[in-house]
Amino acid sequence: MAELWPDGRLVVDHGGGYICTSVVTRAKPGSTLAMSWRFPDEPDRAVTFETGDGPDSEGCVLDLTHTGLGDLAASYRIGWLVHLTYLEAAVHGTPLPLDQFWNLHATFAALHL
Repeated sequence: MAELWPDGRLVVDHGGGYICTSVVTRAKPGSTLAMSWRFPDEPDRAVTFETGDGPDSEGCVLDLTHTGLGDLAASYRIGWLVHLTYLEAAVHGTPLPLDQFWNLHATFAALHL
């Protein structure tokens, strides 16, 4: 299990051994997770997830900030849409099959989201 406190490390294989390694820089349970974002062929970046009260008592708002993307912003936007779609499905108790990740990514890309 990932260590979700400062200096905890998170390693995610995005397929084919393409590894993202992150170090947690800030963690406040229930509200904030900030971490580095490192791929071997890209400059270091940072990602922050923050939650706040939603418009009703049934949910919350997620604010995702990914800094330093430059020309890669469009491709990351699609990737985050896919990740958040998977998160939403899991939260609602209907997880999506992992082997469909890149198919969904390709669909979002074709729609120019």
